[in-house]
Amino acid sequence: MTNKSWAQPAGLGVVSLLVLVVLWAGMARAGQVAWLEYSNARFGYIFFHPVYFEPQPEADNGDGRRFLAPEYEAEASAWGSVLLAPSLENEFQQVQGYLIQGGASVTYSSKGEDWFVLSGYAPDGRIYYRRTILQDGMLASFILTYPEVHKNFFAPVVELMAMHLRFAE
Repeated sequence: MTNKSWAQPAGLGVVSLLVLVVLWAGMARAGQVAWLEYSNARFGYIFFHPVYFEPQPEADNGDGRRFLAPEYEAEASAWGSVLLAPSLENEFQQVQGYLIQGGASVTYSSKGEDWFVLSGYAPDGRIYYRRTILQDGMLASFILTYPEVHKNFFAPVVELMAMHLRFAE
């Protein structure tokens, strides 16, 4: 869905406690902003975004849409697809390869049985965060990109977006 070729197919010590408190405070601030729900009829996923992200028209094929936050120079895209790779692990490897081949760096990755996350820097120096989830052979993904100057602002936003990406029940 996104138009960026590099993104095609998301014991406690004193320091740890401080990081958790700062993250919690940021999430509380992000939670104070109104959030909207985008439900995709074609693939059955739900994507939450802050109200300051302006929804763009849905893609012609109905797989998702872009959301722009001009005030923060940020963009989010959410889309669904069918898992064509033999496994989610293969999908993860393919996406990571596309990112790197397109000039992006991957500074963080994590994966579970039915999800994966890739994050780093896009070729233009902007931060990206991509999360993909899997259910019954269907994928739902979102990617958020924003300037590094807004890193602290978007950290809790990314956390909430990631927590709430899901398939409808």
